[in-house]
Amino acid sequence: MWKMEITLIFVCLSSLTVSMADSGATAAHNAVTEPCTLNAYYTAIESQLKSLANSAVTAVRELQQQQQGIQLAAVKHTGSTKGVSYTVLSAIARARAQKAAQYAAQAVQVFTDALQILNRKHGETLALAAAVAGADSTAVKHTQKALTDSKILTQGGGGSSNRGCEAETTPKLKTVGNCGSKAQEMQTAAEIGQNIKGLTHLKMIRTDAMKFPTLTAMIEARGNVNTGDRWQTGTGSTHCHDNGSPQDAATAQHTVALHKLKLTSTTTPTLETLATLAEATAEASGVPTAASATPWLTEDKAFAQAMQQAVEKHETPQQVLASETLEELANTPEARATYNFIKTKGGKPPSTESTAKEVANLVFGTATGTVDKAFLQLLSTDAVSIPTTRNDIKTNVQTIAGQPEFEQAMAYYYVQNMQNLTKAVEGVKKEENEKSDAAEDKTGDKKDGEKKEECTGTVETDCDKTKCTWNKEKNECKVKESAYISSVTKVPLLLAVLLL
Repeated sequence: MWKMEITLIFVCLSSLTVSMADSGATAAHNAVTEPCTLNAYYTAIESQLKSLANSAVTAVRELQQQQQGIQLAAVKHTGSTKGVSYTVLSAIARARAQKAAQYAAQAVQVFTDALQILNRKHGETLALAAAVAGADSTAVKHTQKALTDSKILTQGGGGSSNRGCEAETTPKLKTVGNCGSKAQEMQTAAEIGQNIKGLTHLKMIRTDAMKFPTLTAMIEARGNVNTGDRWQTGTGSTHCHDNGSPQDAATAQHTVALHKLKLTSTTTPTLETLATLAEATAEASGVPTAASATPWLTEDKAFAQAMQQAVEKHETPQQVLASETLEELANTPEARATYNFIKTKGGKPPSTESTAKEVANLVFGTATGTVDKAFLQLLSTDAVSIPTTRNDIKTNVQTIAGQPEFEQAMAYYYVQNMQNLTKAVEGVKKEENEKSDAAEDKTGDKKDGEKKEECTGTVETDCDKTKCTWNKEKNECKVKESAYISSVTKVPLLLAVLLL
């Protein structure tokens, strides 16, 4: 019954999390209605994509540096319980670093691609807004023109008496927007950056909706234009008029002028479903499919696909070891493998699984506390002192991790461990020989305290091949290594080295 309750609670919490995320995204979508809010919306998504890419790379670097520090501690304390503990932690950190590297290798490219195409779409949107926002113009240059191909005013025939007045104006781009009144809406729109995970919809101006705005021309007229024989450009080029000599706008009686040009944008952002847009055909996304066509604007299909892939790749990066309890880490494959190895001395794993507490007590020396307090904090006070030909290295394990001296420190302690291992092996060999001699004395193989040397032959024919081996280079008879291998494996120092 309790398992069902836990499952229901988990499902409810998951649903609540998704609902909260959807709610945040919905509020952001609804806030986007014009260029100011759309700009804030896109900027927030761009910032989040950059953050996701950086976080993926940072996770790899931090885990690798942490793993180096723990690995150095493991080598430094080889042969002790602490050394075994750090060895296991190093393996756990290494596994996390590998997962982080695999994720970063795929995710960073996806986030970068999405960011690149979003930047283009964002730029196109702002360019459209800049062109429309400053398009109203009252500075119009007028020039009288003779019309030979009248198309509209054709009363009485071909309109041969018609006269033209060319009006020319150059609207300016508006490089900044007046967004002060939209501050609250912009803040809400920017919340989309924190709701990227699980995003299914996106507010945008589709490519096929990016059309020329509505053009409104206000034309002023005064008096009568009769035959047009005296049609000319008015003083200051502010109008065209019918008069014997040029007149200014205030004096002219028979005149026309373009008073004002106004561009009105009818394009507004719409909420699009990423999955639907990603599967749309090229025609539906507003980009021609002809092989010779070069699209000037971002294809909506490609934009949706890139954003959809970025959303799917979004996940929490691997974290460095910190607040995990030792019992939690005892359930990792690395900790359990080490536990079984120590318990069985490399033999067949036990048929029954040990508890996390049992594993932690053996592998970490305790089952209480967090890994940070029990092991990681100690790295900052774990002194490292290495003699060199120049200045001796004097630091601590945590500081040297990730530094150029790290490899030198690893080599130094590795050599020390090998020297200690050699001494331990020689000690075991001596102990085995002494035991063998004592056993022979008891069975009467040696009399009057005389010790029998088993491998003392000076020529190969005198070397007992059942117990000894002949070294051709040194011309000496030596005890076979197999005679003491079983005892060497009992040396804790060797066990720790093998675990590294």
